[in-house]
Amino acid sequence: MKILVVDDYPGAAEITCVLLRLLGHEPTAAMNAAQALAAVESFEPDIIVLDLGLPDKNGYAVARAVRARGGKRPFIAAMTGRSSTDDRAQSLAAGIDIHILKPASADNLTKIIDTARAFNAGGAADRA
Repeated sequence: MKILVVDDYPGAAEITCVLLRLLGHEPTAAMNAAQALAAVESFEPDIIVLDLGLPDKNGYAVARAVRARGGKRPFIAAMTGRSSTDDRAQSLAAGIDIHILKPASADNLTKIIDTARAFNAGGAADRA
């Protein structure tokens, strides 16, 4: 699957991309909201792994912009350190499909990918 990793911390983005490559996927990284939105247009990801704390716009705004654009609907997973009930509610309201706590691990990434596949197949997917 084509997976866009959005994280303003270069080390976290690189580790996530390495894990995704090892799992057999095609990742690319964006370091801020502007890069992420440009990559959605050019890369056309199947999945977006999105940090919520970005320097230019937060991840909620990125998710809303992706949902508003129409066209291909990538599965959006928040991968974040934010875990309050309010954070999860904001994720759901912004159109984020699943809310996962950091760190990026093979188990967390596999959960995201499996949930995205079920979602895209019309199955019952876990939501935020």
